[in-house]
Order: sequence, then C-alpha cells, then structure tokens
Amino acid sequence: MITIPFLKIAIHISALISLALAIFVIAKKNKPPTLYYFAGLMFCISLYGTSYFIELSMATLEMARFWLNFEYIGLSFIPYLWFAVAWLYKGDEAERMETFKKYEKGLFLFPFLILVLVLTNPFHHLMYRSFRLLPDVSLSILVTEKGALYYPVNIFQSLVAFVGTIKMLLNMCTMKDRFRGQCILMATAALLPMAGYLINLTMGFPYNLDLGPLFFSAAGLLFFWGIVRIQLFDLTPVEKDLMLDSLDEGVLVIDKEGRLIEYNKMVKNTFFREDKFCLGKSIEATNPKLYEFLSSIEKSSDINYQRQNGTHAIFRVTRTDLTHKLYGKRGDLFVLRDITELQGYVNQLEHLASIDTLTGLPNRRQFFRFAADEIAQAERDNSPFSLIILDIDFFKRVNDTFGHNAGDEALKTVSQILGNNMRAGSLCARYGGEEFVALLPRTSSEEASKVMERLRAIIENSPVEFGEHLIQITASFGISTYLPQKGMTLDTCLDQADQAMYRAKDEGRNRVCRWD
Repeated sequence: MITIPFLKIAIHISALISLALAIFVIAKKNKPPTLYYFAGLMFCISLYGTSYFIELSMATLEMARFWLNFEYIGLSFIPYLWFAVAWLYKGDEAERMETFKKYEKGLFLFPFLILVLVLTNPFHHLMYRSFRLLPDVSLSILVTEKGALYYPVNIFQSLVAFVGTIKMLLNMCTMKDRFRGQCILMATAALLPMAGYLINLTMGFPYNLDLGPLFFSAAGLLFFWGIVRIQLFDLTPVEKDLMLDSLDEGVLVIDKEGRLIEYNKMVKNTFFREDKFCLGKSIEATNPKLYEFLSSIEKSSDINYQRQNGTHAIFRVTRTDLTHKLYGKRGDLFVLRDITELQGYVNQLEHLASIDTLTGLPNRRQFFRFAADEIAQAERDNSPFSLIILDIDFFKRVNDTFGHNAGDEALKTVSQILGNNMRAGSLCARYGGEEFVALLPRTSSEEASKVMERLRAIIENSPVEFGEHLIQITASFGISTYLPQKGMTLDTCLDQADQAMYRAKDEGRNRVCRWD
C-alpha cells in the first residue's frame, strides 16, 4: 500500500520535474508562441506542487495556511494557460495569436481575482470558512470548510480547463491523419489533470491529499515526450499545414479508390468550393472535370482549366505513384503548378522572336515556318500559291538625304500598307533591309499580279511624312508561283521572285514583274 510519506516525496519530485520541463522549454531557441504558454504552464505546475510539498511539511496550522496561498499563485493560472496552449496549437497560429491577444488580458484577469479572494480570505471568508489539521497523520494536511465562492470559483476553473481539453479533442477529430498522433498525445495529457482535478473537487483522495501536482506533472511528461521525441511544438500541425499551404504549387493525394486523401490551400481554392469539406470523398463525384484531366495523365502533362472565378489557367501536372513496400501502390500524388503567367511570358517571347521589332511584321524566320506549312498544304490540296518579293526603290538615297530615321519611317509606311491591304490568310514579312516578302495561298500568277499592282499604286501615292518633308517612295515587285507536283522548292520560288524583282528594277523600277 502506498504510504503518505511516499506520496509526499512523489509530489516533491513531480514539482521538480515540472520546473525542469519549464526550464528546458525556455532554453529552446526559436520558440513558437504556443511554447511560451506551455513553459508558463509547467512553471505554475511546479510552483503549485512545490508549495503543496512545503505545506505538507509544516508543523503548525498557520504555516500550512501561509503556503496554501502560494499554491494558488500557480493553481489559479493553470487552467488559463492550458486553454491558451489548446487554443493556439491548431490552425493558423499567427492568426489565432492575433485573435487571442485581443482577449488575453480579460482571460488572465480571472486568476488575479482568484488570488485576491484567497489572499483576502481572512476578511470575508468567501473561499474558506475555517481550517484545521487532519489528526493522527504524519503530515500537515489541511481540512477546510468551504466558503460561499469556493465551489463557483473552482467550477469555473474546471470549466476553463475543460473547454481547453474539448478544444484539443476537437483538434484531434478534425486533424488530418498524419497529425492525429500529436493531438492524441495532447488530449491524453489534458485528461490526466482534469481527472485529478474533478476527483479532488468532488470526492477527494484518501487523507484529503491533493494529488493534482502528480497528475499535472504526468501531463507535463507527456508533453515533454512530444517535444523531445516527435517535436510536438517544433513543427506543429499549424506549421505543417502552413508549409503545404505556402507552396505555390498545388498538392493533391488520391488513394487507389479515387478518394481525396490530402490537398493544400491552392488546390482547394482552385478546384473545390471553399466551404466544402472534400477529404475522404470521391474526386470523380466532387469534381468530375478535374478527375477526367488527372485520369488522362501518365507522368506529366499540361491542362487548361477554368477556375472557380471564371478565369482560365494552365497547369503543369506531374503524377507520382505512392507505393508501400508491403502493400504495393496505395495512391497517386499530383503536383499542380500554375504556369498561366509563365506560358504568357513564353508566348510573348515567341511572339517577339517571330516579329520584326521596327515594322511589327513577321520576320524572316517566321516567314520560312509559315511557308513550309503552306508548301505541305499546297501539295496535299494540289493548289498553287504565289510568292512575292518587293524592294523599296532608291532606299539608300532616302537614308543619305534625310537620315536613317527617315528610312525607318519609309519601312514602317510600306509595312503598314502591306498589313492593311493583303487578303485574309496571306502573310507579309520583312525579308531583310528594305526587302519584304509576301505569300498568297491558292493564288495564281495572274491574280497575284493584280493584287501587287494595287499595292504598288497605294505605295506610290502614300508619301512618307518626316518632319516638314514629304518623301516620295516607290517599290519594285517580283512574283513567282509555286506549282505543286512539279518538284519545286521554297528556295526555287524565292530565287525566281528575286530575279523577277531585279528585272522590275532594270526596267525602270516602280513596277510589277512575273517570273516567266
């Protein structure tokens, strides 16, 4: 049978353990806010147990009553500190801390009021009406007659601690599977002192002993196990969730039955309703469109998706098998990266790489890409196309007389005329220097001549405005026609059009010539 002296020593040891835990926690670096409250909780438990140990060792009633007051310095704050730990442990800790700070002063006003009631008890006897020592025992065990406020105060204290415990249990229920072990540990630690507190308040322990310090210290040891062995507060569910939610990429885990096992904030905001809890549900039923996309991906692919706000996005999705060494494949991990902005930059760079920055027309590289496709189409359809090279006449004279800025204006004027007056489906590009090239699909040599003659006239009648000068410009045109099934190449067409253009130059410029 456990003896009273043994219980006294156990209370003393438990108080020392609580103090050691408080010092250990305070010594840790980079503590989250929760850990400060936990250190305060352990310190108050130590103060409570140490004061009670000294109270049991006193020889007189007055000294025992004196140390009872010291017990309340720790005991009054324990429920509120536990409530703070429970409140801050789960969720967005920074946000919860900001909310908690608003009510912190009001919450911690209650333990100060309780201390005032205890210290002034000789004047009003609202907490204790009388004290006496338990006879025939080797310890100074106080037997008290409770005052009018004793039970209301203690019930309120119990309620605060109980709410904290319920909060932690709720955390455990709503936590994702990988965090529930931490919550179970904390909930177990919370239930131990709660059980002791309620037993002491209702039926009491043998010899009227208060074994609350033992229960509180046992809870502290569980917390210590979490701190040392599983880093309960070094990386709480708060920070683990924040870690996932802070990723720019979406993270989505689906088991082999197609149920949603895990996803972060980015996935939730993009693919699921914000007010809808989807964990454990079938992704096919929750979001059929996303299910269709993901089912078609083997390793990596890009998907176009319409967000909940109606905007379109492009996601680069990679798929990884989640396997267990004993049970094989258990599910799939999808990482979704929003590349909408990146794809926009890529498209912009591709556009810049394909146009001439001065004129805004496609450049020589883009022309060759378009022409290669047109040759393939012409061979399939057995239809001709015409290719035209045009060169601004006396362009060097314009540069020498008015400067290179004037030459640039001449190039812009010609490119604007070509862009505004070509048929749909045609391509005009800057070929190099003062040369331009045009390709007219499904167009014979005669039809191309009519189109180019009209453009020639427009250029002739569109002088370039440069400062106070009106610079008259003209252009010479050479036309070649690609005939399918004749073994022609793009280089052949370009060479023929170039020769036709130079014949136009030789015949007096400002004219259109066809390759015969």
